[in-house]
Amino acid sequence: MGLHSNISPSAAKRWINCPGSVAANAALPERKSSIYAAEGTCAHTLGEKVLRGQMTKAQLLDMVDEVIEVDDFKITVDEEMVDGVLLYVDTVRQRVEALKAEGRPAPVVLEVEKKVIAKSVDEHLYGTSDANVYQKGNTLEVIDLKYGKGVAVEAEENEQGMIYAIGAMDSFAGWVFDKVRVIIVQPRAPHAAGPVRIWETSVVELRRFSDSLKRHVADTRLPNALFRAGEWCKFCGVKADCRAVAQRSQEVAGFDFSCTAPAKDDVITKTVLMAPTNALPLAEAVKLLAWEPVVSEMFKAIKERIENELNAGRPVPGYKLVDKKSNRQYIDVELVKREFEPLLGDRLYTEREVISPAQLEKRVGRGKIDHLTYKPPAGKTVAVDTDPRRATVSSAQDDFGSLLPAPSAAQPEDKNENLFDGLI
Repeated sequence: MGLHSNISPSAAKRWINCPGSVAANAALPERKSSIYAAEGTCAHTLGEKVLRGQMTKAQLLDMVDEVIEVDDFKITVDEEMVDGVLLYVDTVRQRVEALKAEGRPAPVVLEVEKKVIAKSVDEHLYGTSDANVYQKGNTLEVIDLKYGKGVAVEAEENEQGMIYAIGAMDSFAGWVFDKVRVIIVQPRAPHAAGPVRIWETSVVELRRFSDSLKRHVADTRLPNALFRAGEWCKFCGVKADCRAVAQRSQEVAGFDFSCTAPAKDDVITKTVLMAPTNALPLAEAVKLLAWEPVVSEMFKAIKERIENELNAGRPVPGYKLVDKKSNRQYIDVELVKREFEPLLGDRLYTEREVISPAQLEKRVGRGKIDHLTYKPPAGKTVAVDTDPRRATVSSAQDDFGSLLPAPSAAQPEDKNENLFDGLI
């Protein structure tokens, strides 16, 4: 059995919806890790050490500003990571205590970073579950730490969590539970329900889901497996070459991607591209915006592919490699000091700077500098209406406030429960 499954639980949303992506991704060379994946690995490792008793909370707090090497990336443990790991650890421990408090006779078991295999579905459906808390005859809880902040992950009917639950029952827990819960701990992605989301289901429902999974797995092995574009394309390795993504992007953008690039003075093409954005009804524009991550990720992947071709010495029509801009650096700082300190004295050096709030708090203790710090405004950004942050006033309202008329109460509000409805 290999280290990675082609039908892994973490990619379940993708291969359930796009069975053709499994064989396509399996044919790719091994992908390099990213700094975002390395950050996630670092956070998971710290959480595992605390839960296993290999590190105390106090030792974790002392790790702020320490640098850990993960997959050739140097990851700085910052205050945000420590807070996220503490939330995860506290959540797991709270779930253990909650089950114990129910007073059932069976022992409460905690399994951390445990490999699970959903044998009842397929022997190749396996992965590593972050934390499993269970009491036989009562409740099984699958707790998943999501350190990413790009997309808020839902706990309800979460495919990965349900597969982990099936795998845990197939591997070591048994199918002897009244309730099964999927718990998502995601400290860095805003969500209306907060950073910890809990969804409860039953073993009966998981049996039904298991049966449907067997069909989905079978679909991935068909010689002409279907390709289907959607939000699951974001982390797919073949999106740069995927016809389904290109076709969907073409429909969203309203022009033909197969055509040659427009000339800079091509007024007709510019008109075609620009006019629809203002002509579309607002509700349609909102639906199109939901596709921005998929389209932008596709272009990002295409650019990366072209860069790889050029770095390998293979020509790409219309493109070339150029040197990035860089700033000058001293060859030897000591030589600079010896040559110019007699002339400039203290003017050769920058002024002293106070260390950062995170560094100061590490030295004097958490909570002791709250009265001396603040978070300056960072501007405004667009967010979906389920984002838990409160709505702020527009820039125009900031500037003109009372000069603007109040919004009409009769104007209907656009609601888009699922921004992908009608596009897939």
